[in-house]
This record gives sequence, structure tokens and C-alpha cells, in this order.
Amino acid sequence: MPRAMKPVRGVYENVPGSGVWYVRYKIAGKIVKKSIGTRAAAIDEINKVNDIRRTGVGILATSAKEHTQTHEELKAAKDRCHHHELTIALQTGMRKGNQYGLRWDEVDFDHKRINLATTKTGKPQSIRMNSDVFAALQELKVIQAEIESLQDAARKKDGKAQVRMVADGRVFNISENREWWDKALTEAKIKDFRWHDLRHTFATRLMRHTGNIKIVQEACNHANISMTARYAHVAQTDLSAAMEGLATLQA
Repeated sequence: MPRAMKPVRGVYENVPGSGVWYVRYKIAGKIVKKSIGTRAAAIDEINKVNDIRRTGVGILATSAKEHTQTHEELKAAKDRCHHHELTIALQTGMRKGNQYGLRWDEVDFDHKRINLATTKTGKPQSIRMNSDVFAALQELKVIQAEIESLQDAARKKDGKAQVRMVADGRVFNISENREWWDKALTEAKIKDFRWHDLRHTFATRLMRHTGNIKIVQEACNHANISMTARYAHVAQTDLSAAMEGLATLQA
């Protein structure tokens, strides 16, 4: 005869033998019932609920359609953005202010363009998205939808959002990246490297790839070619190496 399972408070099978398990708990005087799936998953869910109640950190679902989210899960959602922030910086060359001020209405997925209304030069700029930037922005949209869902749940619970990330139409839920960027540099033991240096890296790579200073000027949205001239040495270095290669062909 199968051994009887030990009951777990808040976890139950609505129809005995169905294999579909639920959780049930009370929040703000309201009973929340959620279909979870397996018994193990339901136990994990009720443990998560109990941990949030004990610590006061996290977001409890207030209906069957919402998701309970622990502090660790909230942080993971936030941390998932950082890789995409770097991708966009390195592959568009956007200035930091433009990147973190970017709004979704400036992102044209249909034409794969980022259309900045204003830049440091005082003029608008249209930036082409390559496949990596396109994918990064698509994923950021998914992450932001998750975060907004959590914020909605928090507001329903106590009238205010418990997540320190507010987008308000912006692509990035933060306006300043110093906290995670400085920590990442420290952990990697990198010194004397600024976020703006990613823009220089973009320009240098593009110059090396194209050898065309006008393309680099347009991509960086420099007001005049003299600002782009600092990257000309890259093309000259490549040219010197190519010319030297001719000597080996004569031998």
C-alpha cells in the first residue's frame, strides 16, 4: 500500500487523484487560490509565500493570475538587463545619456532603427540596429513587461510599487548604471575604464572594419570630421601592415 503523503499547510489537490495541486493562502483579508501543477511545485510556491511573509521582502500574488516573486527573483530580473546594456553600448556607440534616456517610441523594430530625437550635437540621429542590438531590445521589452507586472501586483497589495525600477516609457528601468558598472569593474579588477570608453571601442572597431572615416563620423554622430580623426590611426596601422605584406609577396 502506498505511503500516505504528509499534509502541507496551504497545499492541496482540488480533485483527489487528479495530480493537479493548488496553493491557498490569505492576504489582506482575501483568500488566494492558485493552480500550480505538481505537488512539489505547489510546496515550493507555498514556501516562497511563507518566506516573503517572514522577511517582508518580495511580492505576494493577490490573485490566481499574478506571480509571487522573491527578492532574489526580482534582482535576477534586474541583472538580466546588464548584458543587454553592454551590447547596445558596444554596438551602437550611443552616448550614455542617450542610451539611458532612450524611449520605446524612439525604437522602430519594423525598420530596425533607433531614432533619437536629440543628441549632444543638438540634432536628431537615426541608428541602425544590427541583429544583436535588435535581439537585446526585444529581450529588454520582455523583461520590462515582467517587472511592470510585479509593480502592478505590489500596488494592488499596499498602494505602492515595491520595486526600485520605474520605466515610464523608457527602455531602461534605471537612469544611472554606476552602481552595477563600478561593481563589475571591481570584480573584474579593471581600472581606469569609463562607460564612455565603450563608445571609443565602438568607433575603433568600426574604423578597423570599414577603413572609412566618414562612416565612423556618421555612426558616432560627430559634428565634424576632426572629432573622428582620432580614430584614423587605426586605419593607418592596418594599411601599414597590409603594405608590409606586399614585401613578402616580392620575395
